[in-house]
Amino acid sequence: MADAIPATEVLAASRDHLNRRVAGMQKLMGSNAYAVSAQGAEVVLSNGRRVIDLGTWASSILGHCPPTVVAAVREQCGTLPAAVRGLASPPGPLLARRLAELASPSRLTRVWLGANGADVTEAALKLARVTTGRLRILAVRGGFHGRTLGALAVSDADRYHADLQPLLAGVTVVDPVATAVPEHIGAGDVAAVIFEVIQGGRGVVPLPTQVLEGWIRAARDGGALVIVDEVQTGLWRCGGFSLSLSLGLDPDAVLLGKALGGGVMPLSALLCTPAMAAALEENPFLHSQTFSGHPLACAAGLAALAAIPDAAAANTDRLTAWLGLLRERLARHRDLIRRVDVYGLMMGIEFGSPGLADQFVIAAARAGVLLAPSDGDRSVVRVLPSLVTSGAQLTLAADRLEAVCDAHSFWPIR
Repeated sequence: MADAIPATEVLAASRDHLNRRVAGMQKLMGSNAYAVSAQGAEVVLSNGRRVIDLGTWASSILGHCPPTVVAAVREQCGTLPAAVRGLASPPGPLLARRLAELASPSRLTRVWLGANGADVTEAALKLARVTTGRLRILAVRGGFHGRTLGALAVSDADRYHADLQPLLAGVTVVDPVATAVPEHIGAGDVAAVIFEVIQGGRGVVPLPTQVLEGWIRAARDGGALVIVDEVQTGLWRCGGFSLSLSLGLDPDAVLLGKALGGGVMPLSALLCTPAMAAALEENPFLHSQTFSGHPLACAAGLAALAAIPDAAAANTDRLTAWLGLLRERLARHRDLIRRVDVYGLMMGIEFGSPGLADQFVIAAARAGVLLAPSDGDRSVVRVLPSLVTSGAQLTLAADRLEAVCDAHSFWPIR
């Protein structure tokens, strides 16, 4: 395939005007080429190479360019591509209704729409403080909720914190143990507890359901709200629509994102109780955003919610079986890999050092498989397959990843 734009020009522009370090990584991973198109689990590069995508931050659970989502966005783009402030338009309200239906019979009937996970984290923190009249937030060690200042303050991510102090005040980070919430809640100053059922920032770390149930009871008794971040793990990635709801937990808010836009548009959602949303009813501008409820994004969300359940029903079992086999193959490389964890359609591979993890990601990309580095622990690499990844692609990806491990004596790659 001939370059529409020379790769040297694209990579130089990225280096000179976006981010020099990221551009260098992209150059290495793409072997001096860039992405020009994608379909399903396959990405086509400017030099004609084809690579298998197993790591686009959990957003492409339907793969790239899912036909029904793309069609919905195109149709909306031809009628009303941008919101008309002061007037309702169908995609936003209909998406909110569908989210509430999928959350039923929970108490989560109110929705606020954003563009990414940090958006809805900020909204939830703000509403928790206003609703309770309290300031303190309990966050969990190992959790990650975004990179805006508020979201970062409730994330256990020291390497992002150092140059940004002071962050949002009133945050207490607790260990993921049964006594963590009860021992703090009695002070009467806690507005909310925020956690992920499965921590994805450091790999794949499930928090015990019994511990979470105890936290929720303690929060209820102490007048605090419970916020569950399912931005990465929700929407059939690790179970059903919402893992926390399917486990029988009863949060005051669930945060969704990534896959909600169908891998086509940026979209996130805060689902919460009417009591938690009451402050927004009184003052809709307490938390707002220019592109909240954007028609194109919401059209994508509606199409994604229609497509993901059937794709999950048809493909989850075979993908789960493949991840189990891949886990066995990778775990044999004890000279490189400490452990491999799997939950649902998420895998976390912990290497002996961050340097080994970085080199594995680069080598895998050059071998034709795209993976996701971890946000919280740079020693961890994630495998996040889409539901539409074919059997042939899965077999090829596993062979390539094992070959990369076998060839580790040729690392580092520069």
